[in-house]
Amino acid sequence: MGGNMKIRLIIIYTILSGFLYHCDSKLPTDSKRSNIETRKIQVKEILRLTDLAINPNAMSFMHNGFFDVDAEGNYYFLEMMNHRIVKYNRKKEFVCQIGSIGQGEKDLYEPSAICVDGDSILVSYRQGKKIRRYSLTGEFISSFDIVDCFQINTLRAHAGKIYCDARYSSDDWHKRNAISVFDAGGKPLTEIGKSLKTPDSFTYEFFNTSYFQVGDNGIIGAFKSSPVIFKYDLDGHSIFYKNLGKMNIPEVDERLKIVSEEDIYDTPEERKSADLSTIQGVYYSNGCIVDDNGHIHYDFISFAGTHVLLHFDSGGNLLEKLVLERENRPVSIFGIYTRNSVRYGLGCVEAFSEDGMLFTF
Repeated sequence: MGGNMKIRLIIIYTILSGFLYHCDSKLPTDSKRSNIETRKIQVKEILRLTDLAINPNAMSFMHNGFFDVDAEGNYYFLEMMNHRIVKYNRKKEFVCQIGSIGQGEKDLYEPSAICVDGDSILVSYRQGKKIRRYSLTGEFISSFDIVDCFQINTLRAHAGKIYCDARYSSDDWHKRNAISVFDAGGKPLTEIGKSLKTPDSFTYEFFNTSYFQVGDNGIIGAFKSSPVIFKYDLDGHSIFYKNLGKMNIPEVDERLKIVSEEDIYDTPEERKSADLSTIQGVYYSNGCIVDDNGHIHYDFISFAGTHVLLHFDSGGNLLEKLVLERENRPVSIFGIYTRNSVRYGLGCVEAFSEDGMLFTF
């Protein structure tokens, strides 16, 4: 009798275990990860911008397109308000200046983003109307215009194509996709990615500023002012489009609860017409990068002012939260980048300091 009872208990335990496992497997991945570990990383400083006589204010650290590295390890910094790109070698020695202020075919005026493309460098205008190509030693090569475009924040190149987050001023701006694709000569090819719904051109410009990377594994990125990360294949098919405000991330939830939609829109009519299920209050990110494993590191500023990197796997599942430090002091991040399999960052230890640094982590 005792043996039969033992067998029955084993059977019941097996059935219950299977049922509980089945229920748990049905839970959204991110719900099971509500208590994600926070890990601190000590960054490794490469150089100080003051060592290069670069004024961070001239760089206007608002976007992630202000820095790049070529295959030989030379550094390129975009100085928007000085209307030029400056190039330094690994020894921190000045190599050359690319571009200068002017309205001519070969000149620059308020460049907004750069991208090394093989043996040349692409430069976009802040007002978005032009993309110019220079050699890595500063000689002008070519230029093309983007019709009706009024701003570009991110500029990338891959497999002979140019990708940018062009915002358009024509009557159909609200129908445009998030990323525009051109061939190497500037011919429009296609548009990729879902844009955020907005009631007017101002919020369209504000919320659809994006950071992204392009590689063989697709297009992965995020919006600067809305808690959304996305991934598309190179044909434009959506792999995921995730709203971080629905993922039970405490720091994100706190940020979104503090600022209400009334701070965005001026009138009740604007608030009523907006898609508030997508736009969830003032939010700010300084970058989104992808490593060689396809893992995503997404930076955002919490309500407390702390920069937090959210580390996702290639499927967009949250793995951990990272806080970057230098000598055990939190780092304020201007931008994060992946270049030649190295994760770079621009930032400073003291908030609002002009003593910015380039680092790896």
